[in-house]
Amino acid sequence: MDNRKNIVIKASVFNILATAIMASAKVVAGVLSSSSAMIMDAVSYYSDVLVALVVLVGVVLAHKEADQKHPFGYGRIEYISTMLIALFLLYTGVQSLVGAMQGLIAWMEAPLDYDPSYSAASIFILVLTLVIKYVIGLYLKKKGTQIKSDGLMAAAGSAIKKAQFSFATLFIALLFILTGFSADKILSVVIAIFVLKAGIMLLLKTVGNILGKRIAPELSSQVKKAIASMEGVNGAYDLILHNYGPDNYQGSVHIEVDDAMTLPQLDTLQRKIVNKIYTEYGIILTGIGIYASNSSQQEALDELVRIRALAKEYEVMAVHGFYMNPQEKEISFDVVYSFEHRERKKRFEELKTEIKSRYPEYEITMGMDLNYSD
Repeated sequence: MDNRKNIVIKASVFNILATAIMASAKVVAGVLSSSSAMIMDAVSYYSDVLVALVVLVGVVLAHKEADQKHPFGYGRIEYISTMLIALFLLYTGVQSLVGAMQGLIAWMEAPLDYDPSYSAASIFILVLTLVIKYVIGLYLKKKGTQIKSDGLMAAAGSAIKKAQFSFATLFIALLFILTGFSADKILSVVIAIFVLKAGIMLLLKTVGNILGKRIAPELSSQVKKAIASMEGVNGAYDLILHNYGPDNYQGSVHIEVDDAMTLPQLDTLQRKIVNKIYTEYGIILTGIGIYASNSSQQEALDELVRIRALAKEYEVMAVHGFYMNPQEKEISFDVVYSFEHRERKKRFEELKTEIKSRYPEYEITMGMDLNYSD
């Protein structure tokens, strides 16, 4: 975690210093050339400085040690800081759009009064900041991907977008120099719209993280395969992980084991699973549920095949945790339905009724699970 914190701090400080210098240079270039698009571009660069500051403060606070009040740590502060970035982009986008629209209207009424006058110095500054900003964006993207930081990825996306805006500003500057046609005010409106859109998209993504998103299929698949590969485990199901910040997962899983396994063996197996998953994935499994499976009864295995075939007729995705006890006349298992199945409760009850009618002498215990993970 300390390494992750250091990467974010170094990347953010570098981004802040470089962007502040470039923004100041762009203001000078914009004033010299009377280009509102260039000045708007400079303002958006200053917004990147604030974004980097928020990322920096957020990651420092997020890496505070867990305590009595917050036993799962402060990792989710990164999501809050990213939300602040999104809200700031929204505010900047709205304000910029209003100003750009006013400038566009004024230019349409008196075009010659608002035409820019680009100099060689302003063009040079524009090209230089464009290249530097794009390189910074790629650098932040690389580091953000490496440590899975939404804050750095937001800063990277903003930097790359700013470089694209600068390229557009350069294009209209060259267009004006070569043809005399000014699209400066129009570009100002376009830049403002893109800033507004970026704020909306980032806000939606951050709200999704705070509400709780589905585990990445690659991660859930790897974790379940790792557990199922362990000696004594016949299958791993119902993996549920709670996110307490980037790469800070805690959760639970069900495993299927032979009914002949003793309690001491089961205890040892559970501890091995917890240690393996934490060592390999940094995930803390706070609970491991147990499904007993028939290890030697062919009758039970035959009935499992029949019940799985029947369950498919009721749109069941999977059947697991099956156990049949002929002596006690008990059958228990879980069925998995998709979140997309809108009538899953009704179909589950219909399946349950059908199962009970086919096994009237047995006590049926059925549970309905949802596909929380892949």
